This record gives sequence, structure tokens and C-alpha cells, in this order.
Amino acid sequence: MNGYLTQPPAAINKLFSLGAYGVALYFLISGYFSYASVKNSKSIKEYAYKKAIRILPMYYLSLVCTFILDALILKDLPISWEWLYHIPFLNMFVPSQEWQWWNSVNFFWTMPAFVAWYIISPFIFKYINNAKKATLVTMCTVCITPFLKKWMYYFASEQFVNWNFFCLLYVFLFGVLACFVIQESKKVYGILSGVGIGILGLICGNKSGFFAFGLAFYLCIVAVSCFNIRFESTRFKNTIKALSNITYSVYLSHYFILKLCNRVISNLYWPVAYIGFIVMALGIGYVLWRFVENPVANFLRVNPQT
Repeated sequence: MNGYLTQPPAAINKLFSLGAYGVALYFLISGYFSYASVKNSKSIKEYAYKKAIRILPMYYLSLVCTFILDALILKDLPISWEWLYHIPFLNMFVPSQEWQWWNSVNFFWTMPAFVAWYIISPFIFKYINNAKKATLVTMCTVCITPFLKKWMYYFASEQFVNWNFFCLLYVFLFGVLACFVIQESKKVYGILSGVGIGILGLICGNKSGFFAFGLAFYLCIVAVSCFNIRFESTRFKNTIKALSNITYSVYLSHYFILKLCNRVISNLYWPVAYIGFIVMALGIGYVLWRFVENPVANFLRVNPQT
């Protein structure tokens, strides 16, 4: 096909082929903000409800749309009982010797990881409540993961193992560590701890791309925090807030936008096609947030005074 998928130079294609590892940043950010989310909830029940109304409505809407588009209309995916794995977020946790379509369709391979993290984080934070404890737990998890993978290879494929929540837990913990390091103003300690964790991880055989990118993102966040950069511009703050609002809707809709781009703008010169994709992603994401995600969340949100 001309354009969108085939015209970019090799370097650009290589850059975008690494996009899956960009998910490590999402995992890390989830870990970073989880502590405040848990502490700002009056109970585990309130915490779970807030997460549910944020995640589930848009997730299930996207799941239904994916099934209709890919299985019923385009017939790119089979009509199979394995779709049921996605309802309780089991597609990442059902072992398979092959990386099956139901493991990776759309964004669904990542959603079980997010949900699993949100389930265990209230219990994790009963123990991890400072930078030193976060360092210890992150270091142990990074070092144990290669051995966990070797055990899992006996009953699951390599890709299934590498992209499994239990083998990616340390990326969320990098976010937790960054949170405490910045909160306690231990920036130098945080950088030295990150370097130490990186060295120990390599010694233990943790050579995953997610490890490299997760550690890099962690070090960048801590390093930037050392400069105490403040943006006072109201326009800048509003832009960041708007982008953060639509991030989830953009993430859930990007699969459909890619499919649309393949059919509508794929013959355009590749920079134009990529810009078109970004504009469409942001635009559709905003519409979904404005008219679906936000209204549904507001409707379901518990009134603190009731």
C-alpha cells in the first residue's frame, strides 16, 4: 500500500515500531498517581467505585465496537467464544503457547494490566509508604522478574510472558518510586537508586525493552523534577488539563482511527498522513470524552455528601 504505512523512511518506521514500549510510560504514570488516588479515597470501596466509573463504561463500549467492526463487519477477527476473556480482563492472564488474536486485539492487552494494578495498589500501599521501601520493592521485583519469566516459558509463549502483568509489575513500581522520591525531595537518591536498580536488573538478566524504557522514563521524570520547572501560563495549564482529560478516550479509540486512516488517508504523503492521524485522534478523543466518557462518569459519580 502506498503512503501511510510504507512511505516513511526506515528511521521513522523504526521509531514507530518502538511505540509499544511507550505503553511503559502509561504504566509508570499509573503507578505515580496511584498513591494519591488511594490516599484521597475514604475507603477501598470508594476507591474501587471511582476507578470503575472511570474505566469500565468506555472500555466496554470500545469492546462492543471492536467486535462489531472487526468480527461482524470487516471479518478481520473470528466470531469466537474467546471474546469473553475480555469482559473480566482475563486475556492477559490465560496462558497460551501462541500469541493469539484475543491476547492482543486493539488495546485490550494493556487493560488487564491497568485493572490488576488498580486492584492491588491499595494493598501495596499498606506497606510501601516511603522512598526507601519503594526502592527495595522495585529492586526485588526487577531482579526476580527474569526468573519468573523462565518459569512461565514452560507453559506460555515468549511474547505472552514478556507482555504479562506479573512480568511488567516493576514498571508500575518505577512510577511509585518516582512519586515518593519527588514527594520527599530525594532527587539525588532517586537517580542513584534508579541507576543501581538498572545495574542489578541487567546482572539478573532483565533485558526487556519495557525495563529499558521504564527505567529511562523514570530517570527522566526524576531528573526533570530537579529543576523545579514551573509553568505559570494559564493557557499552557488549560492545554495540559484538556489533553489529560481526553487521554483515555484517545487511547481507547486509536485502534479505530488507525483503521479509518488506512482507508481514508493512506495514499497521502506520509508526514501528512501522520499529522492527519494525530489530528483525528485528538478530535475524536475529545468528542468521546465530551459526549460519552465525561457525562457517563458524572452520572455515575457518587455524591460525597450522600
